[in-house]
Amino acid sequence: MVEIYAVKVQQEFTESEYESFLALVSEEKREKMRKKHRNNSDINSIIGEVLARYAIRKRIGIMNSEIHFSYRDHGKPYIIGMEQLSFNISHSGDWVVCAVGNQEVGIDIEKIKSSRVKVAKRFFTKAEYGDLIEQPEAQQATSFCKLWTLKEAYLKWSGKGLTEPLDSFWFEFGSNNSSPLAEKKQIQLITDHEHCLKDADKLNFRQYKIDNDYELSVCSMEDDFCEEVNIISIRQLEIE
Repeated sequence: MVEIYAVKVQQEFTESEYESFLALVSEEKREKMRKKHRNNSDINSIIGEVLARYAIRKRIGIMNSEIHFSYRDHGKPYIIGMEQLSFNISHSGDWVVCAVGNQEVGIDIEKIKSSRVKVAKRFFTKAEYGDLIEQPEAQQATSFCKLWTLKEAYLKWSGKGLTEPLDSFWFEFGSNNSSPLAEKKQIQLITDHEHCLKDADKLNFRQYKIDNDYELSVCSMEDDFCEEVNIISIRQLEIE
């Protein structure tokens, strides 16, 4: 089963709290962060790794010290010695999320912003952009974000990132839900095949709502997804 964890990061951390979370991540990441001027994105990046470690420990019952990460060609992390287990992290605004599964997973969360809709003309297919601008203006930002997180989740699953054009694939929605504004039971990836990875058309997608101001999408070859996101507090991330 694909399990999803989320934590809302709202408070400012004291130096002591920041160091306590740094102590839970890899030495490489710890040293990298200590050389940088601290900002919210860095804090969320640290919390992302701590959340991944929490999810992995919950999944297979090992100690934090037994978890070691490495990175593939395009930067996607994996667990050394545990290739049968996959995880992926995303963060946006106040939220940090992590998906864990037995096969490759991709996850993306984005805060809904009306200013991003114009990006669709440049990066989406003509049909996607046309469908977007035909919708009521008040709904366009949400619809854009739903599609954007689906695309990002797929790219993060593939590990190729933005090396794969965003207009080289699109989505069809099952049943009578032709609009990305509808609740989706089935989401089908369609590609132009030129850039398609093998079996990508067999991917399964799910979307979750954990906050009215955000959209969250997940994809995997697994077809068994958790019904609800496991939302935990920042204090639950403390690892012995």
